[in-house]
Amino acid sequence: MEIQGVYILNGEYLRISKSYVTEDALSARVCVDVFYDNHLSVYWYEVDKKYKEYLCYERNDAFVTALLYFCMVKGFDIISDGDVSARLLYQLNCIFIPALSNEVAEFKMIKIHANPNNDILTSAEHIGTAFSGGVDAFYTILKNSEDDQDDMKISCLTFFKNGFGGSSIYSDILNEKRSEKFQKIVKEMDYPFIEVRTNLRYYMPFDPVVSLVTLATALSIQKYMKYYMLSGTYKSSQFKMTFNHSPDYDLLSVQCFSTENTTFILAWSEVKRLDKIEFISKFPVVQENLDVCWCDLGNCTENYCGKCRRTLFDIYALRKQKQFEKVFNIHKFNDNLFDELGVLLQQRKTVKALQETYDYMIGTGYEFTGESKMFARKLDSVLDGARYPEIKGVGTKYFAPLRNELMQTKNENRIKEIKSITGDYFNLRKTDVRISPGGYRFNWLINEINKKDISGFLKAFPARFTDMYDGF
Repeated sequence: MEIQGVYILNGEYLRISKSYVTEDALSARVCVDVFYDNHLSVYWYEVDKKYKEYLCYERNDAFVTALLYFCMVKGFDIISDGDVSARLLYQLNCIFIPALSNEVAEFKMIKIHANPNNDILTSAEHIGTAFSGGVDAFYTILKNSEDDQDDMKISCLTFFKNGFGGSSIYSDILNEKRSEKFQKIVKEMDYPFIEVRTNLRYYMPFDPVVSLVTLATALSIQKYMKYYMLSGTYKSSQFKMTFNHSPDYDLLSVQCFSTENTTFILAWSEVKRLDKIEFISKFPVVQENLDVCWCDLGNCTENYCGKCRRTLFDIYALRKQKQFEKVFNIHKFNDNLFDELGVLLQQRKTVKALQETYDYMIGTGYEFTGESKMFARKLDSVLDGARYPEIKGVGTKYFAPLRNELMQTKNENRIKEIKSITGDYFNLRKTDVRISPGGYRFNWLINEINKKDISGFLKAFPARFTDMYDGF
């Protein structure tokens, strides 16, 4: 199929207009109009007005890369009316897209059609990295601060509102609070802080593209940064191409998303998360401010999300609990230690980060108690559906709208009605609704196992509501 002389591989395409800038009294946006499948959407990246000059309107790089995952899944070629950096265009068309489409069945071979531009843009030449308050971010910043090479020292920290925590009203409110908190911490650490906001978070799943959208967002301000360090999630030796988790192939992404103006670096991918926690545990700024939580401001004190539980396991394994008493309820964790370690035993089969923690504990001579092993077997029984098959696949599509409504409504009758539908679920927490090594259905399930009664659980999560979600 040809469109104005351009041959479209699969007969379908997504078209991106030239970038343009809009502004108001407080902020500035670089925007594009996107056309596909008879739809027109306007996508944008936004910064505070003082950073307006750094928005990259000369290239469509930030939008092409942000929409790439979507287009590879759908099989849409990309036609960009605006220029794309020559290096980026070549790397995506000739390396990144073929590599993923050849190795991952869900990705289709597509092509990006654009005018290549290799002009060098005027740059503030900062070296940046993201600040999320978590383990990877703190490790990247603090490890870099100890490096001998002064010309590669990080000179600014970023916070990108591009999908972390989801795209619900709750997540938006939470990210506003995170931004306020992080700015104070960054000020104490004496770094400039730049925040980038985007509406792309409303149109794509975050988890499968977490690192890709981070790189794409950085390209929206590539005139601000010469280098951008992406905190490595896994060791480089764990590299693999997958459909649902882009950090698995960060080693490829940082090379292929780099441009003539901004080079991406995968930072500290030679160490495991346990090594990072060991290193950062000695710094007071971490002991007082570490915030790994997926779904709240500050770490979970009970009913842990996946990241809080995982970090508590690591802290316990490393014998660093005392160092983190200011940011975690260590006493609560220890009060339920045998059950918690039972969760580790059961979940390590499916969560590789927990397998690493388990291997470390075994390697240092730790012996799990019979109580923990018994709890793991109970958890196995329930999650495998051997006793309660009804709990499988119950889901977020139904509860997310109710959660948002419950947060906003002041109508007492409606509040009672929602709570009658959801049982006691929202009394536990108003955020996560997944079964995972964290997640509040999971925590509720643990409580119900201990009571040997999951009738309340089944009432709140009827089997007809499923988690089937294609991400778009």
